[in-house]
Amino acid sequence: MASTCRGSHTSRQKRRDVCATREFCPQDLGGTGRWAVYNHDSRQVSIVDAASPIALRRGAKHEYFVLAPLFENEVAVLGDVEKFVPMADQRIPSVEASPKGVRVEVVSGQAHSPVVVGYSPRRPSKAEAGEKELNRVSSRKRLRISKEGWFWDGETKLWYVKTDFGDATEMATRSFSIYP
Repeated sequence: MASTCRGSHTSRQKRRDVCATREFCPQDLGGTGRWAVYNHDSRQVSIVDAASPIALRRGAKHEYFVLAPLFENEVAVLGDVEKFVPMADQRIPSVEASPKGVRVEVVSGQAHSPVVVGYSPRRPSKAEAGEKELNRVSSRKRLRISKEGWFWDGETKLWYVKTDFGDATEMATRSFSIYP
């Protein structure tokens, strides 16, 4: 984020401007509407309008944020937040929102079943992979050791969905849906 700020400047000028102001806004990145801002270090999310400034910590060598648009159903998909580019087309090629929920396509192979993270202001009613309803587990730790399932953290308002890629013999695309 340190290379983005208001106005059209060279990237060196942008860095200087952000360092001087110690903040940025989603609209600086071309965003409109409401946004989920995930702080990777604190694993917390906040909801802001596109014009709301996001303050940077003084003295921090770096900060890593994931910004995702808030859909009309108040859900945001943050992606595979363990990756530097959590919404890369090679991992999340498609996200479709509807009034009922969000459908996410995930690409992976047998060696790894990624966990996709998102935001919802209230606990989702269910998650499905294909036609099958996924089991809701009691913690992120349990989700990590499960083949598949989903978890919602009521404190952070983050949901986590893991789809099973254990039977994939090569890179495969699987989809899941989550319903707020």
